[in-house]
Amino acid sequence: MYLILLSIFILNSASLNIGLGYPYLSLRSSFSNFAFEVRYSGNEEIDITGFRVYQILKNKEELKLYLSSELNHIQFKNTITEGSGYSMGIFAGGEYYIFKNISFIIDLGPVLIAIRDDNYNVSAQSIEFVVNTGLNLYFWHSKRKTMDKKELMRKHYMKGIEFMKRKEYEKALKEFEEVLKYEPNHKPSLIRIKKIKNLLKE
Repeated sequence: MYLILLSIFILNSASLNIGLGYPYLSLRSSFSNFAFEVRYSGNEEIDITGFRVYQILKNKEELKLYLSSELNHIQFKNTITEGSGYSMGIFAGGEYYIFKNISFIIDLGPVLIAIRDDNYNVSAQSIEFVVNTGLNLYFWHSKRKTMDKKELMRKHYMKGIEFMKRKEYEKALKEFEEVLKYEPNHKPSLIRIKKIKNLLKE
């Protein structure tokens, strides 16, 4: 049952990526306005597993700005002691696409860390300011996302044409510029932008 629900969740996402960060490894499923991510980080003495939820504030072709909340379970053990705990954090950051399927991500925010030492029966809490950086490697994009992109381009382009017919050139210019955010080399829009700028100079 859980595998079926997970499969439905993944197949309905706009994209999937693996995150290689400092200091974590992650798998993220992204949608248009939010994303869900599972994370792991650790070494021989500590394991940290958890998840993140992202709220996308700005979603453009090359840049995403977001807020996120994170919850982790902490398990530690060494030759002296062992115990467990949790951490909760709120972050603000951005994701910049270096290439089509590779992006750089950075965010920062406060994290509450609470742990308990089982051997000595003591607990500790602290709030720390954390900076995360990493690379996201995208390995799957849904066809639906590509179709949505083309549909949005078409709508902006047709609005631009309509505004030109009405001689509302400034509004038309904004619509054609929106098309270029999806496809910077869209020739029909580039031609009309040049024409509108010449008309506005007259």
